[in-house]
Amino acid sequence: MRKVDAINYFGTASNLAKALGIKPSAITQWREFVPPLRAFQLEHLTQGKLKARKIPNQATNNTTCVEVSHVPLRSETSSTPIK
Repeated sequence: MRKVDAINYFGTASNLAKALGIKPSAITQWREFVPPLRAFQLEHLTQGKLKARKIPNQATNNTTCVEVSHVPLRSETSSTPIK
């Protein structure tokens, strides 16, 4: 998803930041594309009106794909340290 499309959907970068629960200065650090995990968040927030997609990696001409998996909460893990 392009950064400009996300900003246009919410009207301003400030509104986009509020929707994501981040500071507007974080959005100014994005380049042309929304970071992959934020793109998935925006797809969910907009009920699919904005789509998270594979984006080209400008350095390698490959696509970047994000695999989202369940990360256990602290309460879901045992108190025994992993060896």
